[in-house]
Amino acid sequence: MLIRTTKSEIYEIPFRYKNEYGKKTIGVYGDSFACLAKHAKYNIDFSHELSWMYYLGVLSNSSVDSWGIHGGSENDLAFILQKNELNYDYSILIHTNPLRSTRITKNKITHLYKSLALIEVLTRNKKNILHVFWNVEHEVYKFSHKKYFMDSILKNHPNPMEVGVNVTTRDSTVNKNDQLGGNCHLSNRGNLLLAIEINKLLFSNDESI
Repeated sequence: MLIRTTKSEIYEIPFRYKNEYGKKTIGVYGDSFACLAKHAKYNIDFSHELSWMYYLGVLSNSSVDSWGIHGGSENDLAFILQKNELNYDYSILIHTNPLRSTRITKNKITHLYKSLALIEVLTRNKKNILHVFWNVEHEVYKFSHKKYFMDSILKNHPNPMEVGVNVTTRDSTVNKNDQLGGNCHLSNRGNLLLAIEINKLLFSNDESI
């Protein structure tokens, strides 16, 4: 799917991490915490191996598709899900600041609660859905499936280069033990820790790992 944004960005989604040992498939949707495609196109130093999605694929023996939209809104999440059949063994939805405006130029969905209700309709009867929120304040709708708040990891393990310059990490503190930056606003260790937590939530009872 070709994405054009209000910031004049153009990139193709999903970004695919194909794991030759992968026994399962994971689809990841949401904002910049789920986005790899934009960075793959515009960042010359990009490596998907500095993302929690890469680590999750390694930990769970899965291939991972990243459908994230950098700066995306809940309206954009609903739009992408509506265009996608969620044909994955597991799906992860990263929910953003509910006050964000629409980022995808072709997206005509503009009403927040209609978007949230649509997301619930599209995912309610699906298996193995995980809703991830930045923090509890961003949970403005009660979805049917399990949820996880990543504020502790974001606060304690941000990408050191983004602290103080990015609204996403405004409440974060540089961790002196995290020496390598990573994707998705997290340090490399933060990405690994997030992958470990999500891996436990999704696959704790999965004997195929």
